[in-house]
Formats: sequence, C-alpha cells, structure tokens
Amino acid sequence: LLQRGMRSAVDLGCGEGQLMEALVNAGLERVVGVDHSESRVKQARRRLQAFPGQADVFQADFLQSANDSAPAWTDAARGMEAMVLAEV
Repeated sequence: LLQRGMRSAVDLGCGEGQLMEALVNAGLERVVGVDHSESRVKQARRRLQAFPGQADVFQADFLQSANDSAPAWTDAARGMEAMVLAEV
C-alpha cells in the first residue's frame, strides 16, 4: 500500500487487529478496522491502544450496512484510500 502512495486503509474483518497493527507500524497514517465479533474487537482495541488517533476499531457486520452500527464505521472509513480483506 505504501509503495502505491496509500496513507490510510480500512481492514474489513479485522479480527484481533494484527494486520492493522502491522499497517500502522509500516507507516500508514490511519487505519479503521471492522469486525462482527465483540471479543475480537475488544482484543484489537487493546492491541492498538498504542496508536491513538491512528487506529479505530468498530464492531459491525460490514455486509449488513443497514444495521445500527454501520454509520459509525462507514463515517470513519470515508475518504480512506484502500480497503483490505485478508486472513492473517
């Protein structure tokens, strides 16, 4: 992503935040994560506490944009330069 000039990304299905952490450590300025699992979101938030303002994690089913939690993550993801969906 950095080689292509990207500075921000959304991690769909972020799980425990491993990829998000790697992206921030690699130099991305902003990363937003979305996962449906409450326990994984809690773990990701703990993992990413060291990056205030750079990483936000939301509990939501990104495939169900009509649910109550969708506006929060979709607003946070507005203007992001890349989306990733990867198993780490």
